[in-house]
Amino acid sequence: MTTYSYLHLHTPSQLLLLLVLLPHHLSTAIGVNYGTVADNLPPPSQVAAFITHQTTIDKVKIFDANPDIIKAFANTNISLTITVPNDAVLALAKPSAANSWVANNVLPFYPATKIRRIAVGNEILATGDKNLIAHLLPAMKAIYSALQSADIAGDIQVSTPHSLGILSISNRRVRVGSGGATTGSFSPRFWSSTARQTRPSWSAPTPTSASPKKL
Repeated sequence: MTTYSYLHLHTPSQLLLLLVLLPHHLSTAIGVNYGTVADNLPPPSQVAAFITHQTTIDKVKIFDANPDIIKAFANTNISLTITVPNDAVLALAKPSAANSWVANNVLPFYPATKIRRIAVGNEILATGDKNLIAHLLPAMKAIYSALQSADIAGDIQVSTPHSLGILSISNRRVRVGSGGATTGSFSPRFWSSTARQTRPSWSAPTPTSASPKKL
């Protein structure tokens, strides 16, 4: 299991500030969340150009599958994570709906855009919605099966972002990247749900991502 963390940045100015404060040798390990809930945002093409040419960041996550943003990162070296919104998770538990979602939101842009991960929902366990939680893993499986049908499952991972609230301290170790085990573990409250997503019982490599506080 690999654990990823992204910082939430709305504007290029916030991104530039981050790079000034960040040691250069760590900058390539940082991914940024590209949020669009704000006023007077620059167009996606400008944001993509800034990240590509003015920074060493090579991972970006968006909170939907906005086609303008996905196209803006075409022919760059940016690895893009696109997101299935929470309100679509129930429907995508059905294979036919998952196939349509991949056909509409992935295949028209890949491989020109380096889509490397699909995030199914956002912090769903923290919502406490039992019906939504129950449909999360089936939706992940259905999306993965759709990628398999398109013969691109080996290139695009399927994951789901969690709140840091799912973590606690215990004897269960969580491996973070290649740096060894940490003292973090899943809270007993969420252990069964996260274990189902991270164990290899459904044959898909599933990175775990945690969402820190927004900057």
